[in-house]
Amino acid sequence: MTVPIPRTTPCKQILASSLRLYDIPVIAAVIPLHEGFRPDHAHLGIEPFDLILYYLMVGFVVVLIVWNLLKSHKWQEELLYVIVLLPFLLRLLRLK
Repeated sequence: MTVPIPRTTPCKQILASSLRLYDIPVIAAVIPLHEGFRPDHAHLGIEPFDLILYYLMVGFVVVLIVWNLLKSHKWQEELLYVIVLLPFLLRLLRLK
């Protein structure tokens, strides 16, 4: 009687072999993929709930920076806030 070998992706096989090299348990690395298994947000590399939480936190930081920008009276501070704000706005607009 032969035991069926679980189907794994090449990445999981590489991970499993590298983990075995250092005697690390490889339970998660050899989980077989079922036919038709395709997560909705696999291309993002992040779960939908985490993604929403991430954008809410970035939006909150943007609101705080804009609030401080509007309260500022020195042009040096305003320029600093605008420079700090740019990466956050680009992240909210999904432009890296």
